[in-house]
Amino acid sequence: MFARFPSLRSLPLCLPILLGAQTVSASLGTITGVSDLRDSDAPNSNFGPTFINTLVGADAFYNAGYYGQNVVLANAEAGHIWGSSNLLDTNSHLTLVGRVERFVGDPAFSDANPATIEYDFHATLVGNTLGGYIQNPTQFGFEVGTGLAPLSRMWSGAIATSWIVPSGGGRPTGSFDITDASFHSVYSDFFLGGASGRAGVVNSSWGNGGDPAAASGLAIAGDGLAAASPKTVFVVSAGNSGTDGPGSVSDFGAAYNTISVGALGPATPYRQKVDFSSYGPADFHNPVTNATLTGVRATVDLVAPGDNLSLAAYLGASGGNSPTLGGTDPYAAYGNPDGLFFLGIGGTSFAAPIVSGSIALMKSYAQINYAGNSERLDASLDSRVIKSILQTTATKTVGWTNRLSTGPGGTLVTTQALDYGTGAGALNLTPVFRMMSSATATHDLPGLIGGLIEHTGFDLA
Repeated sequence: MFARFPSLRSLPLCLPILLGAQTVSASLGTITGVSDLRDSDAPNSNFGPTFINTLVGADAFYNAGYYGQNVVLANAEAGHIWGSSNLLDTNSHLTLVGRVERFVGDPAFSDANPATIEYDFHATLVGNTLGGYIQNPTQFGFEVGTGLAPLSRMWSGAIATSWIVPSGGGRPTGSFDITDASFHSVYSDFFLGGASGRAGVVNSSWGNGGDPAAASGLAIAGDGLAAASPKTVFVVSAGNSGTDGPGSVSDFGAAYNTISVGALGPATPYRQKVDFSSYGPADFHNPVTNATLTGVRATVDLVAPGDNLSLAAYLGASGGNSPTLGGTDPYAAYGNPDGLFFLGIGGTSFAAPIVSGSIALMKSYAQINYAGNSERLDASLDSRVIKSILQTTATKTVGWTNRLSTGPGGTLVTTQALDYGTGAGALNLTPVFRMMSSATATHDLPGLIGGLIEHTGFDLA
């Protein structure tokens, strides 16, 4: 998981991946997911002055009555969100009571039994970001603890089979192991569907620092899953290895069919990439010729706020906090109250769910308004169209460049598609809503060329 990226443990893994109608076998090699808390303060219930939802333009959807209703917003990572499916079930963080409709996982390790479910601190932080909501907000105000899509149908998927904590205690490392079965139990359910259908958006904020050329097992898995379900948008975190230099995006983040999200810091405000956010360029691997071109591909698609955030705290003794794996629960002195928040949280782990929740708003609008027009509805739910809209409407960040120049005859020439650090730019939902609510639905914003939003690419506005 990407709240930071510490050392890794490994487990051999092999799973079948669906690529369109073709089934291939892809080795995931060495797999362990990772997360930790970046320099967070002790749990606290105070908040800073910036409401991130407003900052990214979500009010355009809220003011029109769209809060993610009818959209399945799923989170797949090591452990489960500390939430409940029943408003009367208060074994949940205050912001997640009644918010988690389903808990999915390998029954051997995690299931829907509250006595054994592996609630986790990182998953709870992400869940709050996705769709947290205090059911009676009058005491606190709408801004406190509200995720991007507070009326979405949230699913929680847990894939960890074991957790790694420091032998001497202290804060958890966030490292965990997985198996074929635990991976498939969640991702196949969310992407390929079952009795409960498929997810509309899947968020994943974890990885293991694999090949940045999109040739790793996880990258192939991400591309295959997204190809098998083109109306399930796969949003992933770019990673927190930015201080390692260029080419630090890997695994799901380096895949082609995902939306890879980097993190912005609070400066200017939230218009500059934070130093830990991984960035490109990455290598391009051609699976047909098996040739690799180095340093030619932008891997970050979009950026969103990912530092100095206040998010729901899970302090229980399970998941990454578990004292049974050789350490001591670092938050045992607090008990497990339901209304505390971690302050100063940072990581691309939390930039990604901001984008995921935003996509739930877009899909909610489309499902409600285009129900009688199958062609428009299908286009508006397509992952490629959604990615294109988000990139076309993104706000250029400080120092953004794709090395654009003017060539012979006034032609525009660029040597790279996107900015290597921030992709197309910062998430901005205000023009997204304007675009979706226009008479032509996916019509272009004024730009350099004009025309309609296509299934691939974006307009250099």
